[in-house]
Amino acid sequence: MLGFVPETFVAGIISEPPVWLSHWLARLGLVVIAGSVIVGTFFWDRRERYKAKRVPPLTSHDCEVYIALFLILDSSAWMHWQDAQHIANSGKPLGGLNKMHLAETVFRMRAENGEIIIRGRRRDRLEYEEISPDIWKITYLDLRHDKKTLWRATMKARHGLDQETAKQIPDYVSLQVSEQKVREFWPKKDKRLDAKTKRLLKDAKKKKG
Repeated sequence: MLGFVPETFVAGIISEPPVWLSHWLARLGLVVIAGSVIVGTFFWDRRERYKAKRVPPLTSHDCEVYIALFLILDSSAWMHWQDAQHIANSGKPLGGLNKMHLAETVFRMRAENGEIIIRGRRRDRLEYEEISPDIWKITYLDLRHDKKTLWRATMKARHGLDQETAKQIPDYVSLQVSEQKVREFWPKKDKRLDAKTKRLLKDAKKKKG
């Protein structure tokens, strides 16, 4: 109820009790109930404060980087074209690891050129920060299974990088990117690429036949 203060309510009743509260058991019961309300209110307030301090949720325009990689890998016209080229040349589609390597490479190149901005959250912080495009010159994205989110993308030092430089790479526990940007660079449908893909698959079918 609006304006209800448990402490004031209990104090008023105890100082000027109604007739039905003349029995000590009734008083004790009321005190126990009121105490429960006060304790419950305290912990509810603590819960709400904790929720407010947690990491802000992703907006409708952002997605985790591992999701972006799967968007490129599974549903982009560009990857379908790459797959069709491999089928035309070898008679077999690209393997999953090869697709992931391609998706990571083109995505990272866009980030390195500053065309895609990736934001990261450090392990000991709540806020996200923009990652400098320069850092992608010495790092790559490593996609691994994760118990909580199924997949997780992390930054790793490139092979051959000296240890002192590698230590300066931030420890990000979450990486985000604009899903809209990902869709712009790797759309589901692309008339030019779709036409090439169709032609390649048609030629591959003729060779096989």
